[in-house]
Amino acid sequence: MAAVRFVRAGLIAASSCALAACATVPSTDDRLPPDPVAAELAVPDGGDVELRYRLAEPTSALHFADRTGDYRETAWHPLDPTFRWVAEGDGERLERADGRAFDSVALTVTPRYRSLVKAYGPFSPFSDGSLLVYSGQFHACADLPCDGDEPLPLTIDAPGRGIATPGERSHDHARFVSEGSGSNVFVGNLAPVAADGFNAIVDPGLPEAMRARLATGLPDAMRRLADAYGPLSTAPELYVSIDRRAQPDGNVSIQGGTLPNQIFMHFDGEGIDQKLAGPTDWIDWFFAHEAGHLYQQELAGSLLGDDRIAWIHEGGADALAALVFTAEGRDAYVRQRTTEARDACRQGLEQRPLTQAAASGAFDMHYACGMILALALDRELRAQGSDLHAFDRRLFGSVKAGASWTADHWFATARELGASGAFVAQARALVGADSTAALAALAQLAPQNSTSER
Repeated sequence: MAAVRFVRAGLIAASSCALAACATVPSTDDRLPPDPVAAELAVPDGGDVELRYRLAEPTSALHFADRTGDYRETAWHPLDPTFRWVAEGDGERLERADGRAFDSVALTVTPRYRSLVKAYGPFSPFSDGSLLVYSGQFHACADLPCDGDEPLPLTIDAPGRGIATPGERSHDHARFVSEGSGSNVFVGNLAPVAADGFNAIVDPGLPEAMRARLATGLPDAMRRLADAYGPLSTAPELYVSIDRRAQPDGNVSIQGGTLPNQIFMHFDGEGIDQKLAGPTDWIDWFFAHEAGHLYQQELAGSLLGDDRIAWIHEGGADALAALVFTAEGRDAYVRQRTTEARDACRQGLEQRPLTQAAASGAFDMHYACGMILALALDRELRAQGSDLHAFDRRLFGSVKAGASWTADHWFATARELGASGAFVAQARALVGADSTAALAALAQLAPQNSTSER
């Protein structure tokens, strides 16, 4: 059977408006100078997408903050063959081989899913020909430095189809400003269905058993977390798509994540149906994890990032999934996931400290070690009459009020809610720069026979 990849990009962004709750932001204003970079996507009903960048002033290069391996170089094809892709620090740039300046460049891109390291792919095809487009992959800069979150006015043309951008639904043509980490844009004629606490567009080609899981998994998680935190201020969007075409490497991939007020999941590859025919606990866990992110960003009201301390929000979201499962009486699966997380954290720490995980390509350590730490904190706080939910309300709420998003703030908040000095010392050791001390702390926080039952 083909190998399976589950892509965990670790991206979270704060929500600002629901699907139909705010107006589309125009990309230009006659009274303002033109935007440095704007992009246009022509999305035909079948065939390649045409991507065009327009710049306010001629430039020698178009810069992209993140490098995507060989993805852009092999899949984004300039119509003018004198353009080339060049690696540039942690990112890459598009330039003319002759060094001449330019103020526009057009490319063709095949709208297929691509598994990228710690990043969402730009396209998630649906089986009926619809397409989910992740705008964040198209952010670019005319000059350095380029952070990748610079606002990008984006125009989308899709004749004969609907287009759902943040805050607005239109037909044939749409224009909005992609900001921060970007947003998913749906292109197609599938209508959203109002579900329990969210709006869903689900691929009609998804296996019936999977559709049944979707009907209960996310609603159950949303209800459990609403009991702890109250309902979300706006109903999030859910997009689930499947593409059974063979990938070039023969693998099957499952990618999912959270963007502003959105949860999405894409199944891709020729052998994907065999994967989906097996046990489905992991699907419910995924939705509980992503629902946890929605509540984190609701409480914080701002962007949550910084790869160096991703254990806070990624491991914290896995811990919320564990608490949802425990509340549903699914303790055996929680024990399985807790054991897997402890072992993965230990194996990672034997190679590097957690502070170096993201930089060394071991980002999943933040999920594993962070989950262990958050569940240990939950046990610690329950002995004091509190719990992880109270901690999250305090931590993320203080960030919304202006507190710094740092590991030190996490430790201080734990102490404020009654965690012992010994516990905080162990937590500091686990996430510190000393692998030997971290392994010793892990043994104390997650002993071999411990579980997260209560």
